Amino acid sequence: MLKATGLATKVDESTRKPGVHEDDLSVGYMFVKPSDVITYVVNGVADLGIIGKRQSRRK
Repeated sequence: MLKATGLATKVDESTRKPGVHEDDLSVGYMFVKPSDVITYVVNGVADLGIIGKRQSRRK
């Protein structure tokens, strides 16, 4: 979803890195469990939280 908007261009879904920072956009991404997202947002660690169900694109 983010890549379709031009964001998260440096995110590699094949790795297990907990986060990525894109210097040219001044944006950082954190990958956490869906149940932890609210904790990060409420405590000011993250400005925005996105959660959802991952769907595979099988043909």
